[in-house]
Amino acid sequence: MTTAEELSKSFEISAAGCDAARRLPPSTLVADIIDLAVAHADKLGVGYAAMAPHGIMWVMGRLSIEAERWPVMFDHYTLTTWVTSVNRMMSERDFELTIDGRPAGYARTIWSAIDSDTRQAALLTPVTGGLDVAVRSDRVCPVSRAPRLGAPAEPDSTRSYTFGLSDLDFNRHVTTTHYVDLIIDTIPLDLYDRCSLRRIDLAFHREARYADTVDIVAQTDTAADGSTVITAAITAAGNHAEVYCAGRILLIENN
Repeated sequence: MTTAEELSKSFEISAAGCDAARRLPPSTLVADIIDLAVAHADKLGVGYAAMAPHGIMWVMGRLSIEAERWPVMFDHYTLTTWVTSVNRMMSERDFELTIDGRPAGYARTIWSAIDSDTRQAALLTPVTGGLDVAVRSDRVCPVSRAPRLGAPAEPDSTRSYTFGLSDLDFNRHVTTTHYVDLIIDTIPLDLYDRCSLRRIDLAFHREARYADTVDIVAQTDTAADGSTVITAAITAAGNHAEVYCAGRILLIENN
């Protein structure tokens, strides 16, 4: 940690920690982002211990990662996080990704509170004081905020999935990283091999639970600059208007 207002953590990617393209799996990077956010909240006195007496807990609603270079096998990378804004309903938290000390990308996240019992939206008022003092108005994150995301309008692929034991976290709902894995699995392997991940946007709409069966729908398009855009969503089975998680992936052809 360089100051009280930010927190950094470094990682090394082992061979066992890589995916089929010898990259850091996106779900692992998302897990690192969440863990660092939780650790920083604890440092600021607005973590689980501070929120539990008020019957509320943090949830991440949106996430965008944009990287000029994605971490690969044996890289040493560092994440640094800081609070960008806070109000009574939500807080924005940003991240910088460096590889071997050089800037490689950024992430933007939006967090809010839910009632621990009802799982409905709750006010952040009990803890906003601790966040107010940590806001870094001088720290700039150069990537745009996550857009509004839903299910693709004209999906070209659909598959069914039923959530099991290994998909659950300690709250007994589907863990964030497993949504990410399912969204990433909409990328064909040959496309993943010949492209680099440039940006991933994710929006988390509602919680899925054990034994829920969902549809994973995806639509692949080519942008004007030749990049590939995959819009994907995890929806209720047979009802693509009921979205659990939506994502958009931008891939750039390798030189």
